[in-house]
Amino acid sequence: MYAFIIALGVAFGVWLVIRPGPTLFFGRPFGLRVTAEGIEERDEWGAHTSVAWSEIRLFEVLGGQFLKPAIAGFAVYTPDKRIFWRPVYLMTERLPIGATPIEQTQRLAALVSLVTARTGLEPRTLDLALQRGS
Repeated sequence: MYAFIIALGVAFGVWLVIRPGPTLFFGRPFGLRVTAEGIEERDEWGAHTSVAWSEIRLFEVLGGQFLKPAIAGFAVYTPDKRIFWRPVYLMTERLPIGATPIEQTQRLAALVSLVTARTGLEPRTLDLALQRGS
């Protein structure tokens, strides 16, 4: 019985060091990284998703019913992956030091333009509030 408890404690310690530990103790970087090959996403727990530009089949704008502005985020999809990001100014705890909301809006616009240019896909949405002519 004691061997099982010790093994479980060791397994938890290894998991803590590998997954959340670096983020909790050293602030592992997370978020989006755009490269010449595609888009990479890393979450706070270290999970990593990478999508090549040629794999992307849909570029979606997601609406936020209670948010102003109404855009809650963006997503790109491949047949088996999804990368999601939201405007950083909606997450005030994640604003880069010294960055203004205007600068973040400009960065977001540049990212949307880049995804459109690299994939040839226009942003689409099913949210009626975000559709033109609504």
